[in-house]
Amino acid sequence: MTPEQPSTNAGHLRFAPVVRCVQLLSFALSLAGCDTRAGSAPAPLPDGTTAAPTPDPITHPCVVAAAQYSIAIEKGSDACASDADCGCYQGGIGKSGCGGVLNKESLSKLDVIAKSFHAMKCQPSVDCAAWACQPRCEAGHCKR
Repeated sequence: MTPEQPSTNAGHLRFAPVVRCVQLLSFALSLAGCDTRAGSAPAPLPDGTTAAPTPDPITHPCVVAAAQYSIAIEKGSDACASDADCGCYQGGIGKSGCGGVLNKESLSKLDVIAKSFHAMKCQPSVDCAAWACQPRCEAGHCKR
């Protein structure tokens, strides 16, 4: 091999870490019971039936509901004319922290999502201590 002719192995060496990473990921998924082959059928259960495939984490119904809840809070309004216009939303869903206050119109949208989240037996994103819901309207905004 002359200095003008690069080694044919040099190009392969650049991809070695990537290939190794893919191999390790495939191995880890196989240990976790995941089948990495595209289009493969679910593994049979002991009773001979097959389990439904596990949803992709990003499209899992609980993840979707939590994201919808977070978006509804961000888009929600705290505008009010009186204390009666305000209410509390529960925490532990998505990026809701440990709850907060919005106006009742915004809360009606959150309530639908929260009921769905709990009906699917989704786990809370954070465990929160109980707090008393006593919202008030100050200067046209709902406050905790």
